[in-house]
Amino acid sequence: MDSKLPLADEVTIDFWHTYPASYLSHHGQDCCHIARNWLINQDYNLDSVSGDGQLLSAPRWIPERYEWGPTSWPLFWCDAVAMYRLDCGALAAFSREVYLSRGVKSAPVQLIQRLSTHAIGQLRKIWRDGPGYLNWLADDKIYHEAVAVSLDGVRIQIWDATNGWWIQPMQTDGYGAVLKVKVSPLHPDPQDILFWGNRMLAPGTWVDICTE
Repeated sequence: MDSKLPLADEVTIDFWHTYPASYLSHHGQDCCHIARNWLINQDYNLDSVSGDGQLLSAPRWIPERYEWGPTSWPLFWCDAVAMYRLDCGALAAFSREVYLSRGVKSAPVQLIQRLSTHAIGQLRKIWRDGPGYLNWLADDKIYHEAVAVSLDGVRIQIWDATNGWWIQPMQTDGYGAVLKVKVSPLHPDPQDILFWGNRMLAPGTWVDICTE
């Protein structure tokens, strides 16, 4: 931890390391079942895929349909699909469900990334406290969520549904540099290692990507 950080930011970043990845809730009734099926059918109709070469194609229709913005948690399927704005956790959860419906192995990804202090200041102005609020801003760092996808269960790619791009394993400089990453297990029985490009990741563990 950077000793130059204000104490409040140290506490915030420590909290990120204990924060669970976002999952959508289900009422156990038709309302959420129908909502989930709608999402999967949308992906099939808008991003129809066939063959392994296209199974990993990015579901870009999700960030095109939903604006990024504050979301109250817990969030139920039937409410989520009807919203206009969703935060990174909800967008990642949508993408994860889409990939799973395609038969692709998929799991939540949590990241700590670096932004400029100016960008953090701008984000603080537009992101207000509210129900379910998570303090995801600290100094020049942010907490973020994405989704890991894999065909073989060993080699992964990371899709960022908020920004609509693939996060690269060598993205360690400049705006959006990945400082730390935690990939949840792709299997019920956690495998020993995952490969993100040439980087080795232990599933379920925060891994340093870029030195402070």
